[in-house]
Amino acid sequence: MPDPADDVAGVRAVLHAQPGDLAFTLASAPTSPTPTPFGLLWLDPSAFLVVDGGTVGSSGRRTIALPGRGTLGAPLVLQTVRLDASGATSLAPGLIVTY
Repeated sequence: MPDPADDVAGVRAVLHAQPGDLAFTLASAPTSPTPTPFGLLWLDPSAFLVVDGGTVGSSGRRTIALPGRGTLGAPLVLQTVRLDASGATSLAPGLIVTY
């Protein structure tokens, strides 16, 4: 019989940005927002992970897939920093509760 722990559905998110922008998606436990020159940082600045990075394609979307499962009910913040011709912009984070 299969072990339910082997089911690694994971988390999938879609970033919408201008084609050609460079985007880096970061993840951490949520914290109070910290002001930066690029907007509010909703991640723990001492303990975040870069989970995706690259150029946004011609569709204006970039799909991010995180394999596996987190801790039951633990919140995870994903926040993307987008680099374009005008500089860097922090995009609004998404709060995801893993199951």
